[in-house]
Amino acid sequence: MHGLGLVVVSLALVVVLIGAVSYIVLLSDETFKLSQNEVAPQPPIPAIPPYSDVQVLTEEEKSTAIDFAVNDPEVKEWLGKGYEIYEVVPLVESGGMCMVYILTEEQKLPWVLGITIGVPVDLTQEEAQGYSINYDLKLASLTDTQKEDVLRIALADPDVLEMIGDKDYEIQDVGVEYWESSSGGKCSFHAYPAVSINVNHDLRLPGIFAIVYVDLESEEVVKIVFNPRKSLPPRDGQSTEIEPTKEVPTMTDIPHLNLTPQPGECFTYKGNKSQILLNDSRLKYCFLELKDICPPNAATVGDPGIVITGTIKNEYDRDYFVCMAAHAFNSEGERIGHSIDPGPVCGMIAPYVKCGQTGNFELHLKYRADIERIELFVGCVSEIPPP
Repeated sequence: MHGLGLVVVSLALVVVLIGAVSYIVLLSDETFKLSQNEVAPQPPIPAIPPYSDVQVLTEEEKSTAIDFAVNDPEVKEWLGKGYEIYEVVPLVESGGMCMVYILTEEQKLPWVLGITIGVPVDLTQEEAQGYSINYDLKLASLTDTQKEDVLRIALADPDVLEMIGDKDYEIQDVGVEYWESSSGGKCSFHAYPAVSINVNHDLRLPGIFAIVYVDLESEEVVKIVFNPRKSLPPRDGQSTEIEPTKEVPTMTDIPHLNLTPQPGECFTYKGNKSQILLNDSRLKYCFLELKDICPPNAATVGDPGIVITGTIKNEYDRDYFVCMAAHAFNSEGERIGHSIDPGPVCGMIAPYVKCGQTGNFELHLKYRADIERIELFVGCVSEIPPP
């Protein structure tokens, strides 16, 4: 497919994660045409899965968690125009970690119409972790004219033209997207109109996936995120002219991905070295199934994904549920994805591992070609099942 290729405007994409919660929601063109002063703040409702009816946090503990959250200096910067406490979600047993979800009245117009923040609170340490705010964003849509301008600017950029060369390519999406960055230990987000381009777009073949961010005011490309894309193995039973992979892919089959920690290393927990040891791990490509996906729009059944499997060892002197998740980073160290597994909290799993024994784990991420590194982490250890 040459030229502009097929323009596909995707449905709303929701990525919910512990550590970096994010929504991308396309609104109607009519909403976008309102002036900035007429667009009321629209903080998105976070996708929190149902959890146990057992009251893990008392009302007093919830109130304490809220006080810690709203009085944190980093959090206060988002609350000056007003806010509403949406929910306090326990992540571990009473007295441990929880997440305070706050619907703010903030915006970053013209592209960010609403901002909801999730604030991790450690009741044991009596502090909110405002430097680790999780963001839910409601992003504006683009008019047809704006989409045409974004395409024109992106496809005229010398770096984009060099990337495409004489190869077939597909315009996968045109809309508002964002990336996150971290500076001085603080996470922030940057939202711009963007074009998603698949160069050599047949997923059975090696290619390039790129997201080109455009500033419509200056008519310049402000950022390009791209990475070579390995060919994906075909679905089971699917015929192909390319020889299918005969064995389960391992890390050596995905050479551009780094996974941390390494086997034989312990996870860190609350900033200290834990006694949860990563025995072994492996990565492979997959096609996501319904059971792999928590929030409704985090991915679509059949989307390409990455599954991480392995075993961990509990070297504590007690049996524990071990809360595990994964973050994905690009080559510039920016966090661009998170595990999407369905529970006990979206994006997190909690295998039960007895003292001195090993347990299996399996985590799923939506495939992105610009993923360079995946980091596994332990968010809690709990003697009771996390909600």
